[in-house]
Amino acid sequence: MTNHDVAVATPSDDTGEERPDQSLAEQLVEQARADGKSLVGPGGLLSDLTKQVLETGLEVEMEEHLGDTSPPTAAPTPPTRPQQCQR
Repeated sequence: MTNHDVAVATPSDDTGEERPDQSLAEQLVEQARADGKSLVGPGGLLSDLTKQVLETGLEVEMEEHLGDTSPPTAAPTPPTRPQQCQR
């Protein structure tokens, strides 16, 4: 098997419906091949896609765990006291 060959195992499905993720995977492989990109190995489709999925999943988990992660707005300045006259 070369780095451009892809073996995709398709589970037997009695419904005859195509899985949506299978269609997306095929599109990604076709695009990578058209771009001349390796499918496996450093800088390949699989490693790049895995990295993006993991980073996105971690971001979502952190947002859910910590709550709102948007930068806080500037705190209002406290009221100032009038200056006293020096005597």
